[in-house]
Amino acid sequence: MSNDAANRNLARVVVVPLTSSTGRQYPGEARVNVGGHQRKAMADQIMAADTLIEFLDQLRDMLMETYGDDITAMLQEASPRVSGSSDEEMEGHQESV
Repeated sequence: MSNDAANRNLARVVVVPLTSSTGRQYPGEARVNVGGHQRKAMADQIMAADTLIEFLDQLRDMLMETYGDDITAMLQEASPRVSGSSDEEMEGHQESV
């Protein structure tokens, strides 16, 4: 949605969400064709990407605070299975690729 001058000079882009739910159209929404598929652009939900990045950073921090220990435990549990492969197994896999 940003013009070329904005893309060259600003550290953000404008994002317009799209949905495949095109049944009902509200003010601020428009039906658009994307890759041969009918979609709906929701201009009432425009967001600058720098705002989106800040939101995603906050979401990541909240998820890590809430689930970080569980995620770490799952990764540690899965790690021996991944790193436990012998060099011979890896060489055989590389030769067959």
